[in-house]
Amino acid sequence: MAATEASASIFRPQTDRVRGGLRPHELFWRDRQVWLEKHGYMLRPRYKPDWKPSWVGTKKLIHRCEDSEAIIGLQFMLLHHVAHRDISILNVMMDGAPMYPDMWHPSVSILKRDYSGLAKHYTRTERPPKYYYIDFGLSRKYDPDDGPPREMPIFGGDKSVPEFQDEDYDKPANPFHTDIYYLGSFIREGFLEKYRNMEFIRPLVNDMVQEDPEKRPTIEEAASRS
Repeated sequence: MAATEASASIFRPQTDRVRGGLRPHELFWRDRQVWLEKHGYMLRPRYKPDWKPSWVGTKKLIHRCEDSEAIIGLQFMLLHHVAHRDISILNVMMDGAPMYPDMWHPSVSILKRDYSGLAKHYTRTERPPKYYYIDFGLSRKYDPDDGPPREMPIFGGDKSVPEFQDEDYDKPANPFHTDIYYLGSFIREGFLEKYRNMEFIRPLVNDMVQEDPEKRPTIEEAASRS
């Protein structure tokens, strides 16, 4: 790929935002996929120029496709009228097996299990891991025929929920709105406050953690912006 072509591709206009499609920061890699493959570097299938989300035009559920986004996990739960009610950095687990084919030592993660050397590993971009929600001890399924659910505050791992503070501690709140806050708070704590180059998602996170639960985006809105 010529340098001029690479430079021009950065500014290529994008208007085909498909739900679960490439996010703006991923376009850099899509525009370089062919050149990288010619030189022996293979990116994820979603970065190929002709890639389309595998669920588009089918009856597949987006959460069952490898190329979907992690935020769809909560969307799947809320689609089935289940509120997790305890999303926190302790209750979202990552399966690191794709990144560490030979695994690692539980005490010293940079070493192999037998201490025989450094653990071979890949980046999340090279071998994307999967994330899982755990600990459904406070979760509850609701009947949609009963209308929007209301629950008294119940504290999980994240104690910062605005609607659970001060004089609101004894007032019922919509647990689905609270789950949106929990997820936004998790992303803020687990990514925005730890890693660089994550500013692209800050506007969404700021909306998800608004003090007024009614002003937070729905999970569908959050997914479309992720």
